[in-house]
Amino acid sequence: MPDLSQSQQGQDIGFLRIIANQWDIDPPIDDTTAERAVFFRKVLQPDLIQMVFSSLTDEAKQAIYELQRHHGRMLWNQFTRKYGEMRDFGPSWRDREQPHLNPISTSEILWYHGFISRAFLKQGNLPLEFAFVPSDLFNLSLNMSGEIIDHQNLRIMRPKESRLLNLRIPPVCWMIYVPRWQLCAAVCLHIKIHI
Repeated sequence: MPDLSQSQQGQDIGFLRIIANQWDIDPPIDDTTAERAVFFRKVLQPDLIQMVFSSLTDEAKQAIYELQRHHGRMLWNQFTRKYGEMRDFGPSWRDREQPHLNPISTSEILWYHGFISRAFLKQGNLPLEFAFVPSDLFNLSLNMSGEIIDHQNLRIMRPKESRLLNLRIPPVCWMIYVPRWQLCAAVCLHIKIHI
């Protein structure tokens, strides 16, 4: 799947300013590749992701969890049927109407926060339109308790009393619980195994 910078490549700087406003960070100064790269590095900070995620509505969080269960993507029409339609705005109309201030659906909430993107991705031999979580955001996704899990390196960010765990495990592992003296891991979503 495309990462955050690839999925936002076709978006104008006005859209990136909306995301910056939603995340309460400085927007890119201009539309250069270097400015975009700096902006996306700011967005991909685990603490910031957790803060923005916790500010989402419960339905928006559930939509992200559902996308996680589907490996980060769902058919666009299936996603919008369940989480609401997206209004189509050109850049000028979007900047004038400011739909991010009054989203009509969960789909729009996630769209204007940058948590989902829309693209034609291959499914078998056919390109189909998908709603998806950009791969780098998916790899730094959240489990049910709001902890951030880096699925690439399996790094879990927990409160100060625990340590940072670095293991190489495939992204089927969804929940990890690491207190000071014991390790608990789950291979299936919603299941915790206590040792």
